[in-house]
Amino acid sequence: MRFRIASLLFCMGLAWVSMPLSGHGSDLPGGHSGARPLQSASELDYPPFAVVLPDGSADGFSVELLKAVVQAMGLKIEVTVGPWHHIKQKLIQGELDVLPLVSYSRERDREIDFSASYLRLHGTVFVRKGDTSIQSEADLKGREVLVMKGDNAHEYAVQNQLTDALILTENYEEAMTLLSSGRHDAVLMLQLVGFQLLEKLNINNVVSIGSIEETSLKPAAKPLSGYEQKFCFAVPEGHKELLAILNEGLSIVIANGIYNEIYDRWFGPILPQPSVSWARIAKYLASILLPLLFLTAALGLWYLKREVARKTRDLRKEIEDRKSAELTLQKSETKFRTLFHVAAIPLCYVNHEGIFVDVNIKFTQVFGYSLSDIPSLADWWAKAYPDPRYRQWVMDTWEKAVKEARDAQTSIEPIEYHVTCKSGEVKEVIISGTAFQADFLATLIDLTERLKMEEILKKTLADLERSNAELQQFAYVASHDLQEPLRAAVGFLQLIESRYAGQLDEKGHHYIERAVAAGHRMQGLINDLLSLSRVNTQALVLERTDLNEIVQAVLENLNPVIQEKQARISCAPLPTLRVDQNQMVSLFQNLLANALKYHQDKPPEIEIGCEEEGETCRFYVRDNGIGIDPQFHDRIFMIFQRLHTRQEYSGTGIGLALCKKIVERHNGSIQVESRKGEGAAFSFTLPKERSVK
Repeated sequence: MRFRIASLLFCMGLAWVSMPLSGHGSDLPGGHSGARPLQSASELDYPPFAVVLPDGSADGFSVELLKAVVQAMGLKIEVTVGPWHHIKQKLIQGELDVLPLVSYSRERDREIDFSASYLRLHGTVFVRKGDTSIQSEADLKGREVLVMKGDNAHEYAVQNQLTDALILTENYEEAMTLLSSGRHDAVLMLQLVGFQLLEKLNINNVVSIGSIEETSLKPAAKPLSGYEQKFCFAVPEGHKELLAILNEGLSIVIANGIYNEIYDRWFGPILPQPSVSWARIAKYLASILLPLLFLTAALGLWYLKREVARKTRDLRKEIEDRKSAELTLQKSETKFRTLFHVAAIPLCYVNHEGIFVDVNIKFTQVFGYSLSDIPSLADWWAKAYPDPRYRQWVMDTWEKAVKEARDAQTSIEPIEYHVTCKSGEVKEVIISGTAFQADFLATLIDLTERLKMEEILKKTLADLERSNAELQQFAYVASHDLQEPLRAAVGFLQLIESRYAGQLDEKGHHYIERAVAAGHRMQGLINDLLSLSRVNTQALVLERTDLNEIVQAVLENLNPVIQEKQARISCAPLPTLRVDQNQMVSLFQNLLANALKYHQDKPPEIEIGCEEEGETCRFYVRDNGIGIDPQFHDRIFMIFQRLHTRQEYSGTGIGLALCKKIVERHNGSIQVESRKGEGAAFSFTLPKERSVK
């Protein structure tokens, strides 16, 4: 009777709350009731309020109640399922219209709007059976407490500073399973949901620290004390019209009895009934016991036979399932052993007692030890690390690495050790692995050969650098010493031509001209060799240089050729970089001289520019010349590599090799893009902020 009066008052309050608010537009999807179904979502597992059916659809008391409320208002609704913190965020962002099961709190009220509450529940703390160290919320300080991420219990624990070691899970099923397995200290959650999960998961080693008998969850029941939750429907902040419609629908289903039907269907089987006096019990028993006694006996015999048959079927199925599981486990173990023994790196498996369970073939090949040589971890320590002080360091380091891996649930950190083989040879080995509870699988990587090769490589590189330095010095000295006799030879030839011009016939003049021309070519070749040698032998003089000025100086040097060829040259703005000015002049002069030299019948058109690429600048010199066949793109940067005869185009074949050396000395790269007859585009990179090679 008291509940009926309270329900009437509750419905009157809902009717007042659900009155339309003036000054607000429609909050319904599409602006009217028939535009589209309301979009909602339910949690993955929060029995009996929210459950997921085998077909993946949502069910539970709150879902069924929301559907009844929406139907009472003539609307439609679509309900999906998802993790609580995901669907909560979707509601806040307006991607969902309503959630069926949201616990009210002041913090949440700042982000979403709540309907009138339709349930009130107690919260409690669950611990492992026998753990008497936690008797109240105050005992949670400093303990590892499991809560569902984003749940009201999560917010309650943070707000009340219950502990600084909250462990967040996707759902309470995971939390209960972790607590039951011995991990963490407690679970904070609703008492009724906790009892349902313990029954569902068949967990019998977890208990509540202080069970409160709840006989009614309806909002009209007297207020609960301590940690409690008031469940409501929730809509995005500001959706007042939709909230009013939900409140009105809730008042309708409470008034017409549908609320009670749904409530009894979901909570009737699991909630204890209010206490009844012994006299009243005796009265009811007297009226029904005798007529039903005979029927009960008959039904009991029938039920007993049915249960025996069912138990027999279940037992047979359990035996079949166990056999299948054992067969699957046996196949998995066989596959693991096969992979273990054919692995290309040494492996060993050690159990929690420090016994070597197995070593693979590669382990014996590398270290010489078989399983009989090292039956235990202690034997391995003694034989692989004969020096007592070093052995103690290895043992301490390994045990620390294994402990850290177990605590963090990660792989064992790889560390380098000196391992003594059975033959007495000492190898450099990196040992890591994986911890399985108290066991571990160790992987050992032999570095001995690699370290030897690294030493050989270092020596080879040092010899190569010394050889290159000697070759560069030789080229410089040889080229310099060749200059003097060559100048003398050319000078004498020119002197003969001037003094004995009248005594020489035409053929004599021709021979002298060819000899002088050859001498000049030889001088040019020697000068180019000297320039190429100086790129590597002379230290770079790095200065902040405006490359616009460098290009202008080169254009002035080449001005006679530019005028002769009637060339058109354009240059985009170039940056200022730290470079060697002399080498930049040589670089641009060679590229521009080639662009002017290798042209077709029409006047040369040359474009100079720069593009930024991250930490580098890419410069380009494009022309409309004769182009280069792609098969020669790499060859042209090699010394003395010419694609044309001297009669066609003059040159020594050193210019592009010099450009490549200069760019690489500045930590850059150079390349060409071209096709025969279609011009060429040379590009090279220079770092914005660079170090010197």
